[in-house]
Amino acid sequence: RPYAGDSLRRSRDRIAGTLAGAIMAGLMSPLPRAWLLVLVAVCMTLMLAYALLNDYLLQVTFMTPTVVLLVGS
Repeated sequence: RPYAGDSLRRSRDRIAGTLAGAIMAGLMSPLPRAWLLVLVAVCMTLMLAYALLNDYLLQVTFMTPTVVLLVGS
C-alpha cells in the first residue's frame, strides 16, 4: 500500500478480525457437526457480503471461523 495510514488501518483490522473470528470459532466448535455446517455457511455468506461492501474488518471476522472450522473438520 502506498500510504502508511491505510496499511496500518488494514493491519489493525486484520488482527482484530482474526482474534474475533478465532473466538467465534472456539465458541462454535463444541456444537454438533450439522450445526457447524450451517454456521460455516452463514459465515461464508457474511464474509462475501462484507467483502462486496469493502468492510475488511468484518470480512476477516467471518473468514476466520470459516477457515478454522472447515480445516478442522
